[in-house]
Amino acid sequence: QQRFRMAGHPPSDHFRIKHDCPSLDDGLLDLIDRWTQTVTKPSTVIIDTAGRVLPTKRSKSGNAYENDTAIWAPLQSMALNHGIAVIALTHLTKESRDDDWLKNIQSSTGFTGVADTIICLERQRNEPRGRLRATGRDIEEVDRPLHFDSKRGRWSFATNQLRSELTPERQLIIDL
Repeated sequence: QQRFRMAGHPPSDHFRIKHDCPSLDDGLLDLIDRWTQTVTKPSTVIIDTAGRVLPTKRSKSGNAYENDTAIWAPLQSMALNHGIAVIALTHLTKESRDDDWLKNIQSSTGFTGVADTIICLERQRNEPRGRLRATGRDIEEVDRPLHFDSKRGRWSFATNQLRSELTPERQLIIDL
């Protein structure tokens, strides 16, 4: 909640944080289902990170795509039935692949295949410049440079796209 205050958002009764959640095969779906019935206008569940709620017992049959689809599809169905958004955070792989940014997401294509929308925030460690990319069934593709304001704890779209995409070395030359 400290990050919310830093970004200028006061605590709200409409926002709850639960630190101890069961895995997908041990009650998480029931927990979310009960929550949707106890609040007025439920809208969003954020899972940080997806790996923390993976089933404790994983199937050894099938491939990674089939297994991830079987894991995440029930959560997607439940979200659709309740009319809520489920945001499952994950990380990028250590090795960046430029041919397709979706391949940089830490998962199999089953995880990204079940998602209706995929949003990726990329940046190099300790760099204020980043990139927002998104794709999905119901949205236009997004590929925009960003800048992080560490004092306010906020990302914003870079106002000068060309300048924001410069490498630190090229920026140094321009600044001379």
